[in-house]
Amino acid sequence: LKYTAPKSNIKLKVVLVTPSPKFYWNLAATRGVIPDMIPDDQLFLDIKPGFSQYPSSQYEILLGKATAVEAGGNRVHIALNTGSEKIVPYDHLVIATGSRVSSGLPYKLLDTYEETIEAFH
Repeated sequence: LKYTAPKSNIKLKVVLVTPSPKFYWNLAATRGVIPDMIPDDQLFLDIKPGFSQYPSSQYEILLGKATAVEAGGNRVHIALNTGSEKIVPYDHLVIATGSRVSSGLPYKLLDTYEETIEAFH
């Protein structure tokens, strides 16, 4: 959105699919587990304000997980956190699966913000 949209004559929309409405600053997690060292609101930041400089027609944040990709039809099936499903068409698809810690410690975002913060505490 920052670099391509201003230089393009085509309509551009970024759809972010994530199970959590928060960005987890996990680099500070090892210090954050110490009670009262780093407040939760400094470890877990709302994602939406990061898009506030763009018109709402240029982005959408879907809380959920991709469950299937129809590569031939350029569609992604999303299981929304609400329990419903949404099918999203795409022109270009970027899949970023993230990573997990094998021990299960919350040093990476777990499925949801709520699950991560509970494990963190």
